[in-house]
Amino acid sequence: MKRMLLSAGHSGAGKTSITMGIIGALIRRNMTVASAKIGPDYIDPMYHRALGAYGVNLDRHLMGDDYILHLMAQLEKKDVIVMEGAMGYYDGMATTTACSAAEMANFTKTPTLFIASGRGKGASLGAELQGFLNYGENTIAGVILNHTKPAMAPYYEKIIKEATGLPLFGCIPDLDRDLPERHLGLHRPEEIENFRAFAENWADVVENYVDLDKLLAACEAKSVGREMAMNPLRKKIPVAIAKDEAFFFYYEDVLDDLSERGVEWIPFSPLADPLPKGICGVYLGGGYPELHKEALAKNTALARDLKTFAEKGGVLIAEGGGFMSLLEKIDGSEAFGFFPGEAKMNDRLQHFGYQMINAEEDGLLLKAGQSAPVHEFHYSGADEEGDDLLIQKPNGRGKRRTAHHGKNIYAGYPQLHLSGNEILRENFLEALKEATPWQG
Repeated sequence: MKRMLLSAGHSGAGKTSITMGIIGALIRRNMTVASAKIGPDYIDPMYHRALGAYGVNLDRHLMGDDYILHLMAQLEKKDVIVMEGAMGYYDGMATTTACSAAEMANFTKTPTLFIASGRGKGASLGAELQGFLNYGENTIAGVILNHTKPAMAPYYEKIIKEATGLPLFGCIPDLDRDLPERHLGLHRPEEIENFRAFAENWADVVENYVDLDKLLAACEAKSVGREMAMNPLRKKIPVAIAKDEAFFFYYEDVLDDLSERGVEWIPFSPLADPLPKGICGVYLGGGYPELHKEALAKNTALARDLKTFAEKGGVLIAEGGGFMSLLEKIDGSEAFGFFPGEAKMNDRLQHFGYQMINAEEDGLLLKAGQSAPVHEFHYSGADEEGDDLLIQKPNGRGKRRTAHHGKNIYAGYPQLHLSGNEILRENFLEALKEATPWQG
């Protein structure tokens, strides 16, 4: 079994492009590839899946360890697992290494390929790598140098070998091949002109400048996967899921997991469609509704349907952009008006990072006294974001109230991982079993 985790000392080191290149190069070898993004990022796994890999997220805040090992069992069905870290290798919550790429590499016993740069460095590169190697527990198995002339490989190989004993797998020169970005990070692959050509170029880069055979030999690993027991519902329960150019942030493993447990996903577009009939639940995920607010404003039929659906006891989950769409307005444009308030875009993050939500009264996803991990990443702010749940950082700081959380409704900015947390998953499924199918 072969698996690897690509990380670096900081963001912007080239992890995403090199990861894409490795995935593409391995697929060219007719190897089946699974991939994982470490952390809550939705978009990088979209790139991995667009290349032909089975892509998921792995996150020790949002997911219990049993669920992570369950996902590893799915990934291990492929020939190679390629994981991509977030930020710097040891960067975790606050000033700790908790939930970092290094912690995930240790937990899953996955060899780490460390991406660094030789640009403007001599022996100092050895000191830098030695520092990462000695800082804490790690699985660093070798180095890829980005922004480094391939002709300098023997020079840097000697420095790295003498300072750390690690192998050098290749040097990638400066390349003007960056993915376009927007306010919430990278664009989705389908929005990028010539995405396939971009991906193929990076596969060429890896084939030309990285010793894949040497790299794969260093990435031997033993199985750590462990399947979870399933208790599927007795019959399929239909749930409408918003999927179009405005709503698309979902964890693919959550959709797969809940489907295996009995949820039947019914895709629809909040920009154009009415609410599908016969459903017991509605899932409005995150996305960019602010870019499609005119179309959103025109779908008054859906606005009426959602209110009637909820009044009759239908289960409704709306997170991030889905929550924004339920407010009265988005940047002055009419939205669905399910809740009072207006969302306005800003030029900086309003809330960011791992959080915990706590319930003081019984609701859809949490009963009184229960808590669950969530993640926030949004540039919009709402003048009324709800106050049914207490939210705070895992260390207890930054307390505030947020979200609408009733018997059959969760709507708020905090993003959920419905399968990674047993409490959220079981409460959601139980509510669906009790809901009466909506017939309009």
